[in-house]
Amino acid sequence: MTRGTVRGRVSESCRRGKHSRCRDPDCRCPCHFDGKVRNEIIDIPFDPEMAKAALEGRKCCTSRSKAYGKPGDRFPIDGALFVLEDVSMRILEDVAYQLYREEGFETPQRFIETWDRLHPGKGFKPEKTVYTHWFQRAEATC
Repeated sequence: MTRGTVRGRVSESCRRGKHSRCRDPDCRCPCHFDGKVRNEIIDIPFDPEMAKAALEGRKCCTSRSKAYGKPGDRFPIDGALFVLEDVSMRILEDVAYQLYREEGFETPQRFIETWDRLHPGKGFKPEKTVYTHWFQRAEATC
């Protein structure tokens, strides 16, 4: 069986895209690794402005040149834990003009300016393929 092939029953959480909430040991969603929900701690760097936007709930996705993780993986931002809900490929121009608010910006131009600042030399290339990481704050469990 190849990764991405679903054989058997998939939990309601995974069907709804909430992979990190799945606690069903019999779930056969491909987000699981060796029968367990992915729960890797990964590192996704954020500049201070974007970290603040995520912590304030104004940023729910981040687009990067490479995939940093898979659904269910977790990452910290300034002491708060976040969980990846989805990672998908997009064209950078689409991110700038369609997802700028979700990325934490007020305008597409501000997104483009920040991309240029964070990628000196390469800059904003509208046709570039990027990986958009959708995330939310992890729920506290005890």
